[in-house]
Amino acid sequence: MPTSLAPALLTLFAATVALARFTVPGCWQRNCLVQNDAGTLCLQAAFNGPPKNCDDEVLSSLLDVHVQSKIGLSIAYYDEHGSFLGPAIWPVPAPLPFTVYVCISGRRSDANDRYRTLCRTALHDDDIHAAAAHNRECGIELPQQFVSDGCYTANPATSTNPLDNPALVRALFVLSGIVTVATLVIWFSKPLKNGWRYFKFVTSRYGRRIFGVTRREELMPRAFDISLYPTGNDTRRQGDPGVDMRDRVALPQPATAMYRPNVTTRRTNQRGPQVRALDDDLH
Repeated sequence: MPTSLAPALLTLFAATVALARFTVPGCWQRNCLVQNDAGTLCLQAAFNGPPKNCDDEVLSSLLDVHVQSKIGLSIAYYDEHGSFLGPAIWPVPAPLPFTVYVCISGRRSDANDRYRTLCRTALHDDDIHAAAAHNRECGIELPQQFVSDGCYTANPATSTNPLDNPALVRALFVLSGIVTVATLVIWFSKPLKNGWRYFKFVTSRYGRRIFGVTRREELMPRAFDISLYPTGNDTRRQGDPGVDMRDRVALPQPATAMYRPNVTTRRTNQRGPQVRALDDDLH
């Protein structure tokens, strides 16, 4: 083999087997890759100024994809459409057939419950020290919703909505109950004031007839009670059922012999002296 071809072949071989992976810890712009107890490279970030708005549509989309990923790898490679390509040790062919992006998430070491997620273009293996690798980079101060590689455990994000405060929600619930009870009391104050009047009407005989309610004793026949009827003046208190003296009417007796007591009328069919003698005795 000609000597002049050896460097070219070595360069081609190195480019062919090059891996776009992270194998060496390192830091850049106060962001560091460190190994945890399991030997996994994880991101540890620190405050490096307020977060900047990302104007790159592809990187903004990849940030959302990485944060909401169900795979849960803190370091992952994607294409421009957000399709997952592989973990931190995923090999990328050289030359690259398309643009490859890498996203990294981790906990901030300078504050509790603070996180950072970065997305940028991937150039080559262990390219964190290459300045060109960070020319196209965006970041947000949010963790992944699910982490499976053990780099960190994401706590629920602190909500800025005041209605998410349990104490405030409980106070509003109690206040709404008080307002509801007060409204009902005011609304029904007049009927409650005159409630006995309505109750008496409903329970009266006419009210029961209107509402179709009949007492059981009203359906049962009652025995005749003569004490309910008026009695005479002298014996009214003793319960004598006699007729009042004022209600008695004296009827005049007729003057004819037919209505006289103890008077025997003359019969025309009687003959003989015995009959005439009887009539004479009566007169």
